[in-house]
Amino acid sequence: MADRVMVSSVCWVPRGRSAQFPTSCIMEDQEVSELLQQQSEEASKSSSKKEQRKKQQKLLRQQAVAEDEESEAEDSESEMQEDDESDDDGMLEGVFGVFASDGAAALGEGAARLSAADEAEEDEANIILDSDLVLVAASTESDFSSLEVYIHDVQRGSLYVHHDLMCGGFPLCLEWLGMMPGAQNRNLVAVGSFEPLIQIWDLDILDSLEPVYTLGLQQQPQRESGRKRKSKKADRQITSPNAHEGPIMSLCVSPLKQEALASASADETAKVWDLTTGSCLATYKHHTNKVQVALWHPSEASLLATASFDRTIRLLDVRQPDVAVSAEDGSMECLDLRRASAGPPSAAAVSSAKAAAAPRLWRVAAHTAAATSLQQQQELPNLLVSCGLDETARVWDLRQVNTDTQGPVLIHEKDLKVGPLFSCRASEERGIFGFGGSQVVIWDLGDTEHIAKAFNL
Repeated sequence: MADRVMVSSVCWVPRGRSAQFPTSCIMEDQEVSELLQQQSEEASKSSSKKEQRKKQQKLLRQQAVAEDEESEAEDSESEMQEDDESDDDGMLEGVFGVFASDGAAALGEGAARLSAADEAEEDEANIILDSDLVLVAASTESDFSSLEVYIHDVQRGSLYVHHDLMCGGFPLCLEWLGMMPGAQNRNLVAVGSFEPLIQIWDLDILDSLEPVYTLGLQQQPQRESGRKRKSKKADRQITSPNAHEGPIMSLCVSPLKQEALASASADETAKVWDLTTGSCLATYKHHTNKVQVALWHPSEASLLATASFDRTIRLLDVRQPDVAVSAEDGSMECLDLRRASAGPPSAAAVSSAKAAAAPRLWRVAAHTAAATSLQQQQELPNLLVSCGLDETARVWDLRQVNTDTQGPVLIHEKDLKVGPLFSCRASEERGIFGFGGSQVVIWDLGDTEHIAKAFNL
Protein backbone atom coordinates (compact mmCIF):
# COMPACT_ATOMS: atom_id res chain seq x y z
CA MET A 1 0.00 0.00 0.00
CA ALA A 2 1.38 3.42 -0.97
CA ASP A 3 2.33 5.85 1.76
CA ARG A 4 -0.25 8.54 2.28
CA VAL A 5 0.62 12.14 1.50
CA MET A 6 -0.24 14.78 4.08
CA VAL A 7 -0.27 18.52 3.38
CA SER A 8 -0.01 19.86 6.91
CA SER A 9 0.14 23.59 6.15
CA VAL A 10 -0.19 26.08 3.29
CA CYS A 11 0.55 29.78 2.86
CA TRP A 12 0.34 32.29 0.00
CA VAL A 13 3.15 34.40 -1.40
CA PRO A 14 2.10 38.04 -1.98
CA ARG A 15 1.77 38.86 -5.66
CA GLY A 16 4.86 40.29 -7.26
CA ARG A 17 7.26 39.04 -4.55
CA SER A 18 8.44 35.92 -6.40
CA ALA A 19 11.37 36.13 -8.81
CA GLN A 20 10.29 35.63 -12.42
CA PHE A 21 13.14 33.18 -12.92
CA PRO A 22 14.26 31.51 -9.66
CA THR A 23 18.00 30.86 -9.56
CA SER A 24 19.72 27.51 -9.15
CA CYS A 25 21.66 26.68 -6.03
CA ILE A 26 25.40 26.72 -6.76
CA MET A 27 27.48 24.32 -4.68
CA GLU A 28 31.20 23.60 -4.56
CA ASP A 29 32.54 20.04 -4.66
CA GLN A 30 33.94 20.37 -1.15
CA GLU A 31 30.61 21.62 0.13
CA VAL A 32 28.79 18.71 -1.52
CA SER A 33 31.19 16.24 0.09
CA GLU A 34 30.81 17.82 3.51
CA LEU A 35 27.02 17.84 3.27
CA LEU A 36 27.01 14.20 2.20
CA GLN A 37 29.23 13.31 5.15
CA GLN A 38 27.13 15.37 7.56
CA GLN A 39 23.88 13.84 6.32
CA SER A 40 25.39 10.36 6.57
CA GLU A 41 26.21 11.04 10.22
CA GLU A 42 22.71 12.40 10.83
CA ALA A 43 21.17 9.37 9.14
CA SER A 44 22.84 7.07 11.66
CA LYS A 45 21.19 9.00 14.48
CA SER A 46 17.84 9.69 12.84
CA SER A 47 14.91 7.50 11.93
CA SER A 48 14.37 9.49 8.71
CA LYS A 49 16.89 7.52 6.67
CA LYS A 50 14.75 7.58 3.52
CA GLU A 51 14.81 11.37 3.45
CA GLN A 52 18.58 11.47 3.94
CA ARG A 53 19.09 9.06 1.03
CA LYS A 54 16.99 11.28 -1.24
CA LYS A 55 19.03 14.32 -0.23
CA GLN A 56 22.23 12.45 -1.01
CA GLN A 57 20.87 11.37 -4.39
CA LYS A 58 19.97 14.97 -5.18
CA LEU A 59 23.47 16.12 -4.24
CA LEU A 60 24.99 13.40 -6.42
CA ARG A 61 22.75 14.42 -9.34
CA GLN A 62 23.89 18.03 -8.99
CA GLN A 63 27.51 16.87 -8.93
CA ALA A 64 26.91 14.67 -12.01
CA VAL A 65 25.38 17.61 -13.90
CA ALA A 66 28.44 19.72 -13.14
CA GLU A 67 30.74 16.92 -14.36
CA ASP A 68 28.66 16.52 -17.55
CA GLU A 69 29.00 20.22 -18.27
CA GLU A 70 32.80 19.99 -17.88
CA SER A 71 32.86 16.92 -20.15
CA GLU A 72 30.81 18.72 -22.81
CA ALA A 73 33.23 21.63 -22.72
CA GLU A 74 36.19 19.27 -23.22
CA ASP A 75 34.41 17.49 -26.11
CA SER A 76 33.72 20.81 -27.78
CA GLU A 77 37.39 21.78 -27.58
CA SER A 78 38.41 18.39 -29.00
CA GLU A 79 35.99 18.79 -31.93
CA MET A 80 37.46 22.18 -32.77
CA GLN A 81 40.93 20.64 -32.95
CA GLU A 82 39.67 17.84 -35.22
CA ASP A 83 38.09 20.42 -37.55
CA ASP A 84 41.45 22.16 -37.93
CA GLU A 85 43.17 18.87 -38.76
CA SER A 86 40.59 18.03 -41.47
CA ASP A 87 41.10 21.17 -43.56
CA ASP A 88 43.48 19.32 -45.91
CA ASP A 89 40.69 16.94 -46.87
CA GLY A 90 38.44 19.79 -48.01
CA MET A 91 38.86 19.08 -51.76
CA LEU A 92 37.82 15.44 -51.45
CA GLU A 93 34.91 16.33 -49.20
CA GLY A 94 33.81 18.93 -51.75
CA VAL A 95 33.58 16.30 -54.49
CA PHE A 96 32.04 13.39 -52.64
CA GLY A 97 30.43 15.03 -49.64
CA VAL A 98 28.04 17.54 -51.18
CA PHE A 99 24.86 15.70 -50.35
CA ALA A 100 26.18 14.53 -47.01
CA SER A 101 27.17 18.04 -45.97
CA ASP A 102 23.85 19.43 -47.12
CA GLY A 103 22.06 16.79 -45.08
CA ALA A 104 24.23 17.47 -42.05
CA ALA A 105 23.65 21.20 -42.37
CA ALA A 106 19.91 20.69 -42.62
CA LEU A 107 19.98 18.35 -39.63
CA GLY A 108 22.08 20.81 -37.66
CA GLU A 109 19.72 23.68 -38.40
CA GLY A 110 16.69 21.57 -37.49
CA ALA A 111 18.27 20.43 -34.23
CA ALA A 112 19.16 24.02 -33.40
CA ARG A 113 15.59 25.12 -34.05
CA LEU A 114 14.23 22.27 -31.90
CA SER A 115 16.70 23.06 -29.13
CA ALA A 116 15.80 26.76 -29.18
CA ALA A 117 12.08 25.91 -29.21
CA ASP A 118 12.51 23.52 -26.28
CA GLU A 119 14.43 26.13 -24.30
CA ALA A 120 11.81 28.78 -25.05
CA GLU A 121 9.03 26.41 -23.99
CA GLU A 122 10.91 25.51 -20.81
CA ASP A 123 11.52 29.19 -20.00
CA GLU A 124 7.83 29.95 -20.53
CA ALA A 125 6.85 27.11 -18.21
CA ASN A 126 9.31 28.20 -15.51
CA ILE A 127 8.51 31.91 -15.51
CA ILE A 128 6.48 33.24 -12.58
CA LEU A 129 4.29 36.17 -13.60
CA ASP A 130 3.15 38.94 -11.29
CA SER A 131 -0.43 37.92 -12.06
CA ASP A 132 0.15 34.34 -10.84
CA LEU A 133 -0.99 33.23 -7.41
CA VAL A 134 1.84 31.39 -5.65
CA LEU A 135 1.03 28.91 -2.88
CA VAL A 136 3.57 27.13 -0.66
CA ALA A 137 2.56 23.75 0.74
CA ALA A 138 4.27 21.63 3.40
CA SER A 139 3.96 18.07 2.14
CA THR A 140 5.00 14.83 3.84
CA GLU A 141 5.03 11.29 2.48
CA SER A 142 6.39 8.60 4.79
CA ASP A 143 9.66 10.10 6.18
CA PHE A 144 10.13 12.56 3.32
CA SER A 145 9.03 16.19 3.78
CA SER A 146 9.22 19.01 1.26
CA LEU A 147 8.05 22.53 0.51
CA GLU A 148 6.13 22.56 -2.76
CA VAL A 149 5.76 25.87 -4.60
CA TYR A 150 2.51 25.86 -6.61
CA ILE A 151 1.53 28.25 -9.38
CA HIS A 152 -2.17 29.00 -9.85
CA ASP A 153 -3.10 30.74 -13.10
CA VAL A 154 -6.44 32.35 -12.26
CA GLN A 155 -7.41 32.95 -15.89
CA ARG A 156 -6.76 29.38 -17.02
CA GLY A 157 -7.69 27.77 -13.73
CA SER A 158 -4.48 25.71 -13.79
CA LEU A 159 -2.48 24.54 -10.78
CA TYR A 160 0.96 22.92 -10.91
CA VAL A 161 4.14 22.50 -8.87
CA HIS A 162 6.80 24.94 -10.07
CA HIS A 163 9.58 23.58 -7.83
CA ASP A 164 10.07 21.99 -4.44
CA LEU A 165 12.59 22.09 -1.60
CA MET A 166 13.47 19.29 0.81
CA CYS A 167 12.96 20.74 4.27
CA GLY A 168 14.03 18.08 6.76
CA GLY A 169 11.75 17.44 9.72
CA PHE A 170 7.98 17.05 9.57
CA PRO A 171 6.60 20.59 8.96
CA LEU A 172 3.75 21.77 11.18
CA CYS A 173 3.28 25.40 10.12
CA LEU A 174 4.34 27.91 7.46
CA GLU A 175 4.51 31.70 7.34
CA TRP A 176 5.65 33.90 4.46
CA LEU A 177 8.36 36.45 5.29
CA GLY A 178 9.65 39.44 3.35
CA MET A 179 12.89 39.81 5.29
CA MET A 180 15.50 38.07 7.40
CA PRO A 181 18.66 39.19 9.23
CA GLY A 182 20.88 41.03 6.77
CA ALA A 183 18.39 40.98 3.89
CA GLN A 184 15.33 43.02 2.97
CA ASN A 185 12.65 42.59 0.26
CA ARG A 186 13.06 38.84 -0.04
CA ASN A 187 10.75 35.95 -0.88
CA LEU A 188 11.06 33.66 2.14
CA VAL A 189 9.04 31.16 4.12
CA ALA A 190 9.44 30.32 7.80
CA VAL A 191 8.90 26.66 8.67
CA GLY A 192 8.02 25.26 12.07
CA SER A 193 8.43 21.53 12.65
CA PHE A 194 8.87 18.96 15.39
CA GLU A 195 12.35 20.44 15.84
CA PRO A 196 12.69 23.39 18.27
CA LEU A 197 14.23 25.60 15.56
CA ILE A 198 12.52 27.82 12.98
CA GLN A 199 13.97 27.40 9.51
CA ILE A 200 13.82 30.17 6.91
CA TRP A 201 13.96 29.09 3.26
CA ASP A 202 14.45 31.24 0.17
CA LEU A 203 11.67 30.42 -2.30
CA ASP A 204 13.61 31.97 -5.18
CA ILE A 205 16.37 29.34 -5.01
CA LEU A 206 15.90 26.05 -6.85
CA ASP A 207 17.21 22.76 -5.43
CA SER A 208 18.36 24.35 -2.18
CA LEU A 209 19.31 21.79 0.46
CA GLU A 210 19.71 24.12 3.43
CA PRO A 211 17.70 26.99 4.91
CA VAL A 212 19.22 30.43 4.44
CA TYR A 213 18.71 31.20 8.13
CA THR A 214 17.58 29.41 11.28
CA LEU A 215 16.01 31.16 14.25
CA GLY A 216 17.15 29.63 17.51
CA LEU A 217 20.76 28.93 16.53
CA GLN A 218 23.59 30.62 18.34
CA GLN A 219 25.84 30.61 15.28
CA GLN A 220 24.74 31.27 11.72
CA PRO A 221 26.51 30.35 8.47
CA GLN A 222 26.68 33.41 6.25
CA ARG A 223 25.10 32.67 2.90
CA GLU A 224 23.78 34.66 -0.04
CA SER A 225 20.99 33.39 -2.26
CA GLY A 226 22.17 31.53 -5.34
CA ARG A 227 25.87 32.06 -4.56
CA LYS A 228 28.53 29.74 -3.33
CA ARG A 229 28.73 29.49 0.44
CA LYS A 230 32.18 29.35 1.92
CA SER A 231 32.61 25.89 3.35
CA LYS A 232 33.14 25.97 7.10
CA LYS A 233 33.57 22.78 9.04
CA ALA A 234 33.24 24.87 12.19
CA ASP A 235 29.61 25.67 11.34
CA ARG A 236 27.61 23.58 13.77
CA GLN A 237 24.07 23.86 15.03
CA ILE A 238 24.55 25.32 18.48
CA THR A 239 21.12 26.02 19.95
CA SER A 240 20.62 29.41 21.55
CA PRO A 241 19.45 29.48 25.18
CA ASN A 242 16.51 31.59 23.98
CA ALA A 243 15.32 28.97 21.48
CA HIS A 244 12.19 26.89 21.93
CA GLU A 245 12.54 23.51 23.62
CA GLY A 246 9.75 21.74 21.74
CA PRO A 247 7.97 21.53 18.37
CA ILE A 248 6.94 24.79 16.68
CA MET A 249 3.14 24.68 16.29
CA SER A 250 2.32 28.15 14.95
CA LEU A 251 4.05 31.09 13.26
CA CYS A 252 2.65 34.56 12.55
CA VAL A 253 4.37 37.67 11.23
CA SER A 254 2.87 41.00 12.27
CA PRO A 255 0.87 42.69 9.47
CA LEU A 256 1.95 46.07 10.86
CA LYS A 257 5.57 45.33 11.78
CA GLN A 258 7.10 42.93 9.26
CA GLU A 259 10.15 42.43 11.45
CA ALA A 260 8.11 40.89 14.31
CA LEU A 261 7.51 37.13 14.11
CA ALA A 262 5.51 35.32 16.79
CA SER A 263 5.91 31.60 17.44
CA ALA A 264 3.96 29.14 19.57
CA SER A 265 5.43 25.88 20.80
CA ALA A 266 4.67 22.60 22.52
CA ASP A 267 7.12 23.74 25.22
CA GLU A 268 4.19 25.80 26.64
CA THR A 269 5.69 29.13 25.58
CA ALA A 270 5.17 31.79 22.94
CA LYS A 271 8.02 33.94 21.65
CA VAL A 272 8.48 37.11 19.62
CA TRP A 273 11.47 37.27 17.26
CA ASP A 274 13.18 40.26 15.65
CA LEU A 275 13.77 39.37 11.99
CA THR A 276 16.28 42.19 11.55
CA THR A 277 18.70 40.58 14.02
CA GLY A 278 17.42 37.02 14.40
CA SER A 279 17.18 37.44 18.17
CA CYS A 280 14.36 36.49 20.53
CA LEU A 281 12.79 39.65 21.97
CA ALA A 282 10.48 38.07 24.53
CA THR A 283 9.30 34.73 25.88
CA TYR A 284 5.81 34.33 27.37
CA LYS A 285 5.10 31.52 29.84
CA HIS A 286 1.48 32.24 30.62
CA HIS A 287 0.12 28.84 29.49
CA THR A 288 0.28 25.50 31.29
CA ASN A 289 0.14 23.26 28.22
CA LYS A 290 1.16 23.23 24.56
CA VAL A 291 0.56 26.56 22.79
CA GLN A 292 -1.12 25.82 19.47
CA VAL A 293 -1.89 29.29 18.06
CA ALA A 294 -0.17 32.68 17.98
CA LEU A 295 -1.89 35.51 16.10
CA TRP A 296 -1.23 39.24 15.86
CA HIS A 297 -4.06 41.75 15.94
CA PRO A 298 -4.61 43.25 12.45
CA SER A 299 -4.77 46.88 13.60
CA GLU A 300 -3.18 47.02 17.07
CA ALA A 301 0.53 46.35 16.61
CA SER A 302 1.24 45.40 20.23
CA LEU A 303 -1.59 42.90 20.74
CA LEU A 304 -0.87 39.19 20.40
CA ALA A 305 -3.35 36.38 21.04
CA THR A 306 -2.37 32.83 21.95
CA ALA A 307 -4.44 29.68 22.40
CA SER A 308 -3.36 26.56 24.22
CA PHE A 309 -4.19 22.95 25.01
CA ASP A 310 -4.82 24.21 28.55
CA ARG A 311 -8.18 25.38 27.11
CA THR A 312 -7.42 29.08 27.47
CA ILE A 313 -7.04 32.05 25.13
CA ARG A 314 -4.69 34.83 26.23
CA LEU A 315 -4.54 38.31 24.75
CA LEU A 316 -1.17 39.94 25.41
CA ASP A 317 0.21 43.42 25.15
CA VAL A 318 3.80 42.66 24.18
CA ARG A 319 4.91 45.96 25.71
CA GLN A 320 3.89 44.58 29.11
CA PRO A 321 4.59 41.16 30.66
CA ASP A 322 1.08 40.72 32.06
CA VAL A 323 -1.84 39.00 30.39
CA ALA A 324 -4.43 41.51 29.17
CA VAL A 325 -7.36 39.13 28.76
CA SER A 326 -7.89 35.47 29.54
CA ALA A 327 -10.76 33.17 28.64
CA GLU A 328 -11.36 29.57 29.67
CA ASP A 329 -14.32 28.38 27.67
CA GLY A 330 -13.13 25.28 25.83
CA SER A 331 -10.59 23.63 23.61
CA MET A 332 -9.12 25.85 20.89
CA GLU A 333 -8.25 24.56 17.42
CA CYS A 334 -8.09 27.89 15.61
CA LEU A 335 -8.43 31.58 16.32
CA ASP A 336 -9.35 34.73 14.40
CA LEU A 337 -8.84 38.18 15.93
CA ARG A 338 -9.99 40.32 13.02
CA ARG A 339 -13.41 40.85 14.55
CA ALA A 340 -12.06 41.61 18.03
CA SER A 341 -12.51 45.10 19.44
CA ALA A 342 -9.45 47.33 19.44
CA GLY A 343 -9.98 49.05 22.77
CA PRO A 344 -6.97 49.60 25.06
CA PRO A 345 -6.29 46.87 27.64
CA SER A 346 -6.76 47.69 31.30
CA ALA A 347 -3.73 48.42 33.45
CA ALA A 348 -4.17 45.18 35.35
CA ALA A 349 -4.80 41.83 33.79
CA VAL A 350 -8.43 40.82 33.53
CA SER A 351 -9.08 37.77 35.66
CA SER A 352 -9.94 34.48 34.03
CA ALA A 353 -13.22 34.30 35.90
CA LYS A 354 -14.26 37.76 34.74
CA ALA A 355 -13.28 37.02 31.14
CA ALA A 356 -15.15 33.73 31.18
CA ALA A 357 -18.23 35.50 32.53
CA ALA A 358 -18.23 38.06 29.69
CA PRO A 359 -21.10 37.56 27.22
CA ARG A 360 -20.15 35.43 24.23
CA LEU A 361 -21.03 36.94 20.85
CA TRP A 362 -21.93 33.58 19.37
CA ARG A 363 -20.97 29.95 19.30
CA VAL A 364 -21.55 27.39 16.57
CA ALA A 365 -20.82 23.69 16.11
CA ALA A 366 -19.07 24.25 12.79
CA HIS A 367 -17.86 20.72 12.05
CA THR A 368 -18.49 17.15 13.16
CA ALA A 369 -14.76 16.77 13.92
CA ALA A 370 -12.07 19.25 14.95
CA ALA A 371 -12.13 22.59 13.11
CA THR A 372 -8.57 23.26 11.97
CA SER A 373 -8.76 26.66 10.26
CA LEU A 374 -10.85 29.83 10.05
CA GLN A 375 -10.19 32.31 7.26
CA GLN A 376 -11.54 35.66 6.07
CA GLN A 377 -10.56 38.08 3.34
CA GLN A 378 -10.28 41.79 4.02
CA GLU A 379 -12.51 42.59 1.04
CA LEU A 380 -15.14 40.10 2.23
CA PRO A 381 -15.50 40.78 5.97
CA ASN A 382 -18.89 39.06 6.19
CA LEU A 383 -17.72 35.80 4.64
CA LEU A 384 -16.06 33.18 6.84
CA VAL A 385 -14.51 29.94 5.56
CA SER A 386 -13.77 27.03 7.88
CA CYS A 387 -12.36 23.55 7.38
CA GLY A 388 -11.90 20.52 9.56
CA LEU A 389 -10.96 16.92 10.06
CA ASP A 390 -14.46 15.92 8.92
CA GLU A 391 -13.09 16.41 5.36
CA THR A 392 -15.32 19.40 4.58
CA ALA A 393 -14.89 23.11 3.91
CA ARG A 394 -17.78 25.37 4.89
CA VAL A 395 -18.80 28.92 4.03
CA TRP A 396 -20.61 31.08 6.61
CA ASP A 397 -22.51 34.35 6.24
CA LEU A 398 -21.69 36.60 9.21
CA ARG A 399 -24.37 39.12 8.24
CA GLN A 400 -27.00 36.68 9.43
CA VAL A 401 -25.61 36.02 12.91
CA ASN A 402 -28.37 35.15 15.32
CA THR A 403 -27.47 34.32 18.92
CA ASP A 404 -30.78 32.50 19.32
CA THR A 405 -29.82 30.09 16.52
CA GLN A 406 -26.23 29.79 17.74
CA GLY A 407 -24.16 31.80 15.35
CA PRO A 408 -23.84 32.61 11.64
CA VAL A 409 -25.73 30.91 8.84
CA LEU A 410 -24.08 28.09 6.92
CA ILE A 411 -24.62 28.81 3.23
CA HIS A 412 -22.49 26.08 1.65
CA GLU A 413 -20.64 22.91 2.53
CA LYS A 414 -18.22 21.10 0.23
CA ASP A 415 -16.32 17.84 0.40
CA LEU A 416 -13.01 18.65 -1.28
CA LYS A 417 -12.25 14.93 -1.80
CA VAL A 418 -8.78 15.09 -0.20
CA GLY A 419 -9.53 13.57 3.20
CA PRO A 420 -9.17 15.48 6.49
CA LEU A 421 -8.31 19.16 5.97
CA PHE A 422 -5.44 20.47 8.07
CA SER A 423 -4.99 24.00 6.76
CA CYS A 424 -6.77 26.80 4.90
CA ARG A 425 -5.46 30.18 3.75
CA ALA A 426 -7.19 33.04 1.94
CA SER A 427 -5.44 34.45 -1.14
CA GLU A 428 -5.27 38.04 -2.39
CA GLU A 429 -7.78 37.19 -5.13
CA ARG A 430 -11.41 37.66 -4.07
CA GLY A 431 -13.04 34.38 -3.16
CA ILE A 432 -10.02 32.11 -3.75
CA PHE A 433 -8.85 29.90 -0.88
CA GLY A 434 -6.12 27.26 -0.63
CA PHE A 435 -6.50 24.05 1.39
CA GLY A 436 -4.21 21.24 2.49
CA GLY A 437 -5.37 17.66 2.99
CA SER A 438 -3.95 14.63 1.22
CA GLN A 439 -3.07 17.12 -1.52
CA VAL A 440 -3.42 20.83 -2.29
CA VAL A 441 -6.82 22.13 -3.37
CA ILE A 442 -7.75 25.59 -4.65
CA TRP A 443 -11.40 26.52 -4.19
CA ASP A 444 -12.74 29.53 -6.09
CA LEU A 445 -15.97 30.40 -4.28
CA GLY A 446 -17.08 32.37 -7.33
CA ASP A 447 -17.62 29.07 -9.15
CA THR A 448 -20.49 28.28 -6.78
CA GLU A 449 -23.48 30.24 -8.05
CA HIS A 450 -25.31 31.06 -4.83
CA ILE A 451 -22.07 32.05 -3.02
CA ALA A 452 -21.10 34.30 -5.94
CA LYS A 453 -24.53 35.89 -5.90
CA ALA A 454 -24.56 36.40 -2.13
CA PHE A 455 -21.14 38.12 -2.02
CA ASN A 456 -20.89 39.62 -5.53
CA LEU A 457 -17.96 37.43 -6.56
